[in-house]
Amino acid sequence: MKNPRLLRLLLVMFACATIAEMRAQATGLNFGVDGRTGSGSDDSGRRFNLAYFLSVQHDFSERVGMGVTGAYLSEGLPGFEVIYDAKYFTSNNERTSFFLGSFLGFQRLSTDVYNSATRLTEDVGRTQLPIGLQIGLRGGLPGFFGELHVKAGYNIGNGEFGDGLPNAPSTTPLYLSLGLSYLGFGWEH
Repeated sequence: MKNPRLLRLLLVMFACATIAEMRAQATGLNFGVDGRTGSGSDDSGRRFNLAYFLSVQHDFSERVGMGVTGAYLSEGLPGFEVIYDAKYFTSNNERTSFFLGSFLGFQRLSTDVYNSATRLTEDVGRTQLPIGLQIGLRGGLPGFFGELHVKAGYNIGNGEFGDGLPNAPSTTPLYLSLGLSYLGFGWEH
């Protein structure tokens, strides 16, 4: 690998995931879909986007859990995001229970914008850091489970794509997501 910093970062991430796995009471994988705002609007003015995600969830105790989610943003402005979330369950999380929590993420959006001055199409992108709170309902991790959640927060780094290009799309400060997780399966440790 040519970049030693990247190698160190990957090793640290692998070590953190291994430690989290050892301390977890239960682990689960789930697929889902999110409807969201805050990911921007394309030239048609659409501000509602769909994201398809894969999530790994760990429960550390009967009340505390966390998850790491990777999502592909498919409509509006395409891109990807990685979200870390922490959850506090209001009852025993071995059964279906409500949760409250926070999240922090990294989001990369990109699109093509036509520059009328140069008569060329330019590839422009934007990186955002969504941060906020979430509330939801999730089934117990062992066996099959599902999850409904609402996330609301702020997009750090929101704004217009490109450097003042005409017709350039923009992103909003509000990060709002309504998600349904299905095809979840988990196991106890």
